[in-house]
Amino acid sequence: MRAGDWELQVSGRPARDWLFDLAKDPTEKRNVAAANPQKVAELKQRLEQFQREQAKPLWASLIEVPVGVHKTVKQPLVAGDDVVYWPN
Repeated sequence: MRAGDWELQVSGRPARDWLFDLAKDPTEKRNVAAANPQKVAELKQRLEQFQREQAKPLWASLIEVPVGVHKTVKQPLVAGDDVVYWPN
């Protein structure tokens, strides 16, 4: 979810939020979610409203694969890496 200079990224598995102030951190290196809980809540509410307005998927996802956070697909995952699970 992007709103002005703010960008919110939300993961359901694992449950985690990333908030970036793109005016101060255009390369998204510093997650400021913990320091800005009200902004996270505001953007999550806007994201939920947007998702309610979208059409439901026609079929369920069959598999979820781990994707490294702040890694390219060519970089191997190693123990301790942050990952999110991406549905097919």
